[in-house]
Amino acid sequence: MKLKSILSECWTGYKQVGMKNKGGRQVPNCVPESVTESSKEDIIKDLDKAKNDLLKKVDILIAKKKKLYSNVDIESPMTADEKKLDKDIADLFSDINKLVLQKRSLKEAQAVSGGKVHKLITGKNLKFKGKSYNQIDFETIGVDNKNGTIRLKIIAPKEIFGNEMSLDFRTVRRGPFFKTDTSNQLSEVGLGDWHYKAIKKMYQRAGAFTRKKIAAVITSNPNANWNEIEKEIKFSDYEEITNYTDKLGLSEVLKKLENLKK
Repeated sequence: MKLKSILSECWTGYKQVGMKNKGGRQVPNCVPESVTESSKEDIIKDLDKAKNDLLKKVDILIAKKKKLYSNVDIESPMTADEKKLDKDIADLFSDINKLVLQKRSLKEAQAVSGGKVHKLITGKNLKFKGKSYNQIDFETIGVDNKNGTIRLKIIAPKEIFGNEMSLDFRTVRRGPFFKTDTSNQLSEVGLGDWHYKAIKKMYQRAGAFTRKKIAAVITSNPNANWNEIEKEIKFSDYEEITNYTDKLGLSEVLKKLENLKK
């Protein structure tokens, strides 16, 4: 399955840190390779200061606009001064928005760090089967180091859930792919999810020792029964559930569990 993305490599001496808007589309945000995590924080502080300075200017112009409007007949056409004020305020808000987007791109974690791809990654502004998506969430289900490819499974949006594909490692590292932000994801694992089905099938077929292992991995209590295990799964997010399946070795046998998706 092919996935088309908007890609553009950074020039020599620069690396990609998030994305930015250019000409109405998202392109890689290239920064000097010398930029480290600590220097990122300094850049973010500078961006915040610049944004606050612009907001102060906006306040001054809005106050000036109110004063100007207090002496204007609302039925009369806008004067040149009024038009200039509106334009100046709009320009300032545009600059503020650019700073916000730049800050957001710096704070986004890349999909690949330290030469390793994160378990859950998100692609921005991608095309799949001819349709454009602002965001597609993936689960990494395998890495082929020999061929330099990464096997991914789509977990969101729902309409394309379950599709799998292989992408070149360089595409994921240099393209618009980021570590998925799971901070706001709660109770995402449904009873139709393959992780849940795989764990349940494993539990049903397991002996006493393996059942204790499953219970210990998921609930930290080896004596927990299935109802307690299932309750814990239901209140897991995708990051937690994929960690469970990894620890139980289920991700390695995903190909053998295709019938569980039906």
